[in-house]
Amino acid sequence: MSNDREFWERYRRGERRFRYERAPERKLFGTYEGSDFSGMDLRRSEIVGRFSRCAFVSTCFQSALLRGSFSECDFTSCNLDRAEISNVSFGGSDFTKASFVEARITFANFRACLFHETRMTRAVFERVRFDSITPRRVSIDASIFVDTSVEPFCTPGTTEGGGSSVVDWRSICRSSRTPQLESFLLKSGMAEVFVRYLCDCARALDPDMMFKLMRSTFISYGEPGIEFASFIE
Repeated sequence: MSNDREFWERYRRGERRFRYERAPERKLFGTYEGSDFSGMDLRRSEIVGRFSRCAFVSTCFQSALLRGSFSECDFTSCNLDRAEISNVSFGGSDFTKASFVEARITFANFRACLFHETRMTRAVFERVRFDSITPRRVSIDASIFVDTSVEPFCTPGTTEGGGSSVVDWRSICRSSRTPQLESFLLKSGMAEVFVRYLCDCARALDPDMMFKLMRSTFISYGEPGIEFASFIE
């Protein structure tokens, strides 16, 4: 009989291929290594766990909830549209031609990930860290960046579009040392007078003062916020 631990029990018995299946009770929990979830229908499912060297090629995560950690996973051509991605770390993962349209991503860390021809239009990035990622021809039209550095997307050739994107003042502060920041903000549709003023103010802040200002939001946090707080210290 199906239950929310069915895949985990099958994995423990040695099974590694779950291609094109549907998660029982729309839940995928557990710790998996070297498993293949390609083509699975995980829409509106809850995915919580640790995944290492797993394949999610063309997997549908539409409107799903993702939490946990994903290390060296392949998300090529997967569908993450309208997904809720929170308290997640991605390391060395490939998001080539993946789609994050209208996804909401909060308290997430993308480290050494590939974003080639990835669609991120109308997505929300709140308190997200992009560390040593490789973006190329990424679509970010009408996306919202809150307390998130936009530095990886400022280099010419890394993005397509960018119009109507919203970048809050904390994101500007986090990106203030980026040479192409002003060009990125102008491309987003922000008026030139505001771009000049906001960038000058961010760069004029004393580094210690900026750190305290940015950190004050997280002075008090419980267990769920510890991982995120650790990377702003």
